[in-house]
Order: sequence, then C-alpha cells, then structure tokens
Amino acid sequence: MNEYPLHVKNCLLAVISQITARKNEFVKHPDRDFSRNRKISLNRMILFLVGAEASTMQFELQKFSFLFPKSISGLPSCSAMFQQRSKLSGDAMPAVFDEFNKQFPTKLVNGLHLLAVDGTQINIAYDLKDKENHHFPHQWNVRGYNDLHAVALQDLSTQKYLDVIIQNGTEKNEHAALCELVQRSSLPLDKTVLTADRGFVSFNFFLHAERSSCRYVVRANDAYVRNLLGTATLPDVLDTHITLYLTRSRATGFRKHPEHPELYRVIPSKTTFDFLEPGAREEIPVSLRIVRFQLKDGIFENIITNLSVDEFPPERLKWIYRKRWGIETSFRNLKCVLALEQFRSKKPEHILQEIWARLILYNFCMEIASHAKLPEKIRKHPHKIDIANALRTCHYFLRRPPGHENDLDIMELIERAHSPVRPGRMAPRRHRPHFPKSFQYRSA
Repeated sequence: MNEYPLHVKNCLLAVISQITARKNEFVKHPDRDFSRNRKISLNRMILFLVGAEASTMQFELQKFSFLFPKSISGLPSCSAMFQQRSKLSGDAMPAVFDEFNKQFPTKLVNGLHLLAVDGTQINIAYDLKDKENHHFPHQWNVRGYNDLHAVALQDLSTQKYLDVIIQNGTEKNEHAALCELVQRSSLPLDKTVLTADRGFVSFNFFLHAERSSCRYVVRANDAYVRNLLGTATLPDVLDTHITLYLTRSRATGFRKHPEHPELYRVIPSKTTFDFLEPGAREEIPVSLRIVRFQLKDGIFENIITNLSVDEFPPERLKWIYRKRWGIETSFRNLKCVLALEQFRSKKPEHILQEIWARLILYNFCMEIASHAKLPEKIRKHPHKIDIANALRTCHYFLRRPPGHENDLDIMELIERAHSPVRPGRMAPRRHRPHFPKSFQYRSA
C-alpha cells in the first residue's frame, strides 16, 4: 500500500507550500518577483526542479504538463522557465532541503547517531569565463575543466543527507567545510559519532571537535600517524593516547615544556588554524587516541578518535568506520541513478538549484525506501533492497499526477527488487574520469 509514500509526498508538498507562502524571503526582488499570476508559479517551479529527470527542458515540461494550467498557448516555453528560475535567490532550495529534513528525525544505530562526512566532485559544463570553477590545463588534462565540490554530512542509518556545503571548484577546502558542518549540526553530541576519511584529518578539526564535544572516528595514513607519534615505523597493532602541543612559533624559549620538544607540532603560517594567529607564541594542547589494526586482507588501517577505550574497543571502531562506506555508495546513486551531473543550464546559480533539487529528491526517495521490508524467507544469503530500483520507483511516484498515486503499489515494487548480500566480497576500485553530459546528446 502507498500510505507511507503518500505521507512523505504530502510532507514535501507542504514544505514547498510553506516556502511559497514566505516567497519574499527567497526571491531577488520581493516587490515584483512572482507577484503576477503566471503559468510557472513558485510552487510549480520548485516541484518541477525536484521531480525533473535527465532529459531536455522541453521534454521535461511535457512530462510535467499536469502542473501547468491549460490554455491556448499550451505549455510554458523553456525560456519562460529559465526566466522564472533566475528570480530565485540562492537560499530557496536549501530552505526546502532543511525544512523537509526536519519532518523526519534521524534514527539511532546501536544507541548512536552515526554520521559520515565526505566530499565529491561535481562536473559542470566547460566555461572558460567561469574563473571560480574553471581549472586550467595541466599534465593529464590538456583542455581544462569546470567543476564544483560538495562536502556532505550524511545520516548512516537512513543514508539521507543532513547538510551539504557546496564550494567553488578552485576554492575547494574540505577541512574548513568539515569544521563548519560540525558547528551547524543540531544533533545531541553525546549520542553522535562522526566518521570521515583520511582527507579530513587536521589539527584544526581535532580542536573544533574537542571544543564542541563532538565525537569522531577519522582514518589517517601511515605518514600522518608516524608524524604524530614521532617514529619511523609503526607496529602492527596499536592503541594509545597521546597529548601534543600545537603552536605557531618555532621559538623554544616561550614553551611551557621545553624539555619535551618531541611533543610540539608547529602549525605553518599558511595552514588554516582558527585558534592561533600566524606568529602567535601561545600553545594549545590536543589529546588524541590512535588505533591501528589489521584487516582481513592483510592491510593495516589507522584510526584517530576521541572515543574512550572502555566504551569503544578496536573491534567496535572497525564496525563504526565500516559503516562510513554508505556515503560513498550514496554519491554513486546520486550521480548515476538520479543523474546529478546532467544539468540543464550553464549558469552557476541554476546549477546550484539543480544540485539542491537532486539532494531533496534523494532524501525523499531514501525516506520511502528505508521503510521497505523484505518478507521473511529462508535463503542461502541475506538479501537487501535494490536501492537503485527504489530510487527510480520513488522518483516515478513523485512525478505521478494528483489522484493517480495509487495506480501502482510503490512499496510492493520496491520490495520486489532485492539482491543477495555476500560478505567478504571485494573488488578493486576503478578510478575513471567523469565528464558532464553534453547538452547535444540528451535523450529527447
């Protein structure tokens, strides 16, 4: 039955209506934007952006013809849609995203809110004039390219995105984005554990997490851990606490513990560190727990955390970090299944609208899919819901005209497609370049 999918859809429509009622906060010119009765109202335009697929603008308008009032002139033109989109401010789509997330709180996994942070590159159309997002030619790319960079905070229990920071391609700074996400999170910190990959390790984040009582599990490479410990080699198994003193100055005469120079780490003046200005002679202590263990395939991993050894032994840290892989698969589904990188515009402001629309659509689909349950059945392997099929099914459900939502049983369609879970299977990751979908080769 479609009771819960209808509930989720009605929540999304209600949120869009709330944003429409406060339209003066989300348009560029409140005195005139969306003040006349046109085919493309603010409400219809937001729903169109969220529900659109990867086809051309003209074909998408045909599929959403039920949204627009019938008249002699027919459907609105592509030009009219682009003109209406230009009236939106940059806060409109993020507001829909935030308000929709508030309707569905996060869930606990073994008594914890497990969150993951990761970044992903979003390729956009080549534009030499877009200096903020254009990368000039270099060794492996003789033409150059344009991209944006998104750093996302995800709830691993439902794989929904809680917060996202979108940065210009040439101004990518994952460390700063992580610190901002930690400060903006509204979850109870005593039950929250944040996981991140090795690209996010930094003393700046460790201090931000310590000051805000944020608990974290971050992977680090061997070179970084050797630098922390001040050793040339690492043992196969390690679980230790260290306290280091961070400073901006190399002068030893002002240090509180000059007899232990191995405990000091100097932060370079060009490195972002929010707690000491360049040239400052103060020092700040930071306490870290470093855990090293061996995986089944013989590879050693290093974890830096502030979790206690009594409550979180190494085996539990393994389980927590393994859960982080959910955000990697979500990026794949966002790009390949929901066509994140197939934009209908070259304008950066319109591209940002479509990115936020895809994030809203992804959360809408995952909220429905998370309530799907497979029937009890004896199988050789445990099975799981096919997420790609679930995303496509929920996307189709959102595009159904009013009154036709019950033509198909959405939950049954989601539960019908499943695949076996075979633990222990591994395949090498293939790093292949991705390019934006050309405007000339879209499906009709």
